[in-house]
Amino acid sequence: MLKKIAFASAGFLLLASPLLVSAQTATDIQARIGALLAQLTQLQEQLASQTGQQPATPSVSPTLTPSSTSGGCAQIITRFLIVGSSGPDVKELQGFLITRGYLASDALSGYFGPLTQAALQSWQAANGIVSSGDPFSTGYGATGPRTRTVLALACTTPVSPSLPSRRPTCPVMPVVDCAPGYYPTSGGTDSNGCGRPTRCVATTPNAEITVNERCTGVTFTSNRRQGDLAADVLDIKKFLNMPVIIDRTEYNFDSSTESYVRAFQRKYGLEASAGVWDAMTRAKANAINAACQPSGLTVSAWLEDPTGRGKESFEYGDQLVIKWSASPVSDVELNGWGMYSESPMSIELRPYGNESAAGLRIVRVKPTTVFPYTYTWNVTREGLYGDTVAPGRYYVYVNVASKQQGGYRTGIAGPILIGATTTVLSSITVVSPNGGGYYSKGEPIQVQWTTQNTPSDNQMLIRLRSTGTNQEYNLTTTLNDGFERVDLSSVPAGAYTLEIKTAVNGQSYVDASDSYFKIVEATPQSCTFNGQTISSGSSVTAYQASSVVAGQTCVAQTRTCQNGSLSGSYTNASCTVQSGSNVPTTVNAFWTSMYSCVLDRAADTAGLNYWVEQTNSVGSLLTAYRNFYDSAEYRARGTSDTDYVNSLYQCVLFRATDSGPNYWVGQLQGGASRDSVLQNFINSPEFQGTQGPALRTATGLTLASANTQMLSQLASALNAIIAILNSLK
Repeated sequence: MLKKIAFASAGFLLLASPLLVSAQTATDIQARIGALLAQLTQLQEQLASQTGQQPATPSVSPTLTPSSTSGGCAQIITRFLIVGSSGPDVKELQGFLITRGYLASDALSGYFGPLTQAALQSWQAANGIVSSGDPFSTGYGATGPRTRTVLALACTTPVSPSLPSRRPTCPVMPVVDCAPGYYPTSGGTDSNGCGRPTRCVATTPNAEITVNERCTGVTFTSNRRQGDLAADVLDIKKFLNMPVIIDRTEYNFDSSTESYVRAFQRKYGLEASAGVWDAMTRAKANAINAACQPSGLTVSAWLEDPTGRGKESFEYGDQLVIKWSASPVSDVELNGWGMYSESPMSIELRPYGNESAAGLRIVRVKPTTVFPYTYTWNVTREGLYGDTVAPGRYYVYVNVASKQQGGYRTGIAGPILIGATTTVLSSITVVSPNGGGYYSKGEPIQVQWTTQNTPSDNQMLIRLRSTGTNQEYNLTTTLNDGFERVDLSSVPAGAYTLEIKTAVNGQSYVDASDSYFKIVEATPQSCTFNGQTISSGSSVTAYQASSVVAGQTCVAQTRTCQNGSLSGSYTNASCTVQSGSNVPTTVNAFWTSMYSCVLDRAADTAGLNYWVEQTNSVGSLLTAYRNFYDSAEYRARGTSDTDYVNSLYQCVLFRATDSGPNYWVGQLQGGASRDSVLQNFINSPEFQGTQGPALRTATGLTLASANTQMLSQLASALNAIIAILNSLK
């Protein structure tokens, strides 16, 4: 019987160190405990000298489990994400790319910008998904169906920190041939030093942009980047002296705005976050505005319509309400000045984009110190001195004379559009799909369009028109945000053109794709399992492990193929139960049994490879078993003492239990450590004579010597005595 080992060693130790526990004081007992602990330390050192130095216990399963805040894969990506997208799933994608080294660690923003697109493109190319094209033709730089499938597989593949880290292989960037009107711009490098893909940008190259910023007096407080839609974007454009279209696009931080910001940053050496209106860029702009403001008298002006609302477009005959204030009022000149006693207050128009030109005076105003001052101008075609007010864009300049310094101080408002409805028309342009290609009925498509002079809250009708029957199929109605994901499941297979329609001020506008594309019936895709083809809708039985030790049961799982995606995770096509005390005969079989028997799960590839490679470093069978029974994964299971003892019979002796478990459970509940019980199993005559030699032959791991066995037994007995003494304190 295995339990007889402990009696002899315990008796020997008691005879060698008799303890009259009942006759001693608490102080004596404490001193005795200290002496016993010192003796235990000495015995452990002797034990270590017999077995060799034991390596630090590594983690049993070198598998990373990323957290949801890092985006490692806590949430599987299900949307079609492109530049301009935002939300928790974007943050998850960024966390995934950061974990794999494709994106800088400080880029976890939840906004899908150019840096995220470049990182995703690098990952797509490195994983053989796609390496050219664009988000809408090939899915390059977007989370299309194939990319989402590979992401999902990557999320279920463990990452092993125990394996040596490897520098990722940089993908070969495709040669980009930009269309007319577009220019290539470098994407820079990622955190691994790999080049990011070249992008085509629809604007004048940065090298040809010269920024001549102008003083606007605005203090910038918010960071902005491409894709943002906000009122202060117009302030940025005014400050950078950009040409601005007077419609809702003026509040859009588009690629042209990014180019001007890049040029401004390059001008002042601020290219750390090129193209982003960040804190450093704002600080420089605010400093310029602060420095250019004249000391003394300041004037601010703004525009309204007669109802008090902001307005940007005026017809001839409309009323334009101009308001302004000046400070300090003590510096406002109330009397005429100059050679011709010019009025100290006046309002003029200056052409947008040519503010240095002579102003077109529209009125001279009676001076006042009561502010804000309001003047209502009936918009006419003729200025104060007979000049023609032609249709176009203008800034409104309010000039107030300074008493202390002389000359005018000016408040600027606008720009505004005069004669708007006669010169500005709305338009729609279909971008994608614009003809050609095939689309499956079961797969939604991403529709993209652009508009001019069309409000962003306009309703846009998206429909298909059959080229064969001319029948219309209305797909959806959405806001004018330029993107919409539409479902094709209700449309019959055939050839179609895409149409997008809206109305502005009662006028209808529509645009169609340049040519037709085809919608085809979806063909379900099959799956592959261990070289076997599984048709969509069919199932296969898979097993957690290829074999289990005697007394255990094979764990099975039904895996079903659904259009190319196989459910479940078990990878073995068959499983056998080992008969009798079948001791593993190879090093791979030994480490595999450690996973299946001790941890009650199949070995992951990375973990199994790690232990096979580390066999020589482990040294002894005792150390091998300690590494698994002392691992964080095993301790986290919270096994009972009974389960622990039963596991030693199955995994160390490779046989069913006998009457011994009750004895060893009693030892554990009486204060013995689990490690001491494991040592007794390893040092038992049964293991030393049968299973141990077989495992030594299979793995090369050593058995404990007779001296080691004695020292282990002495240490176990000493631990038991210390537990008794502690109970008497």
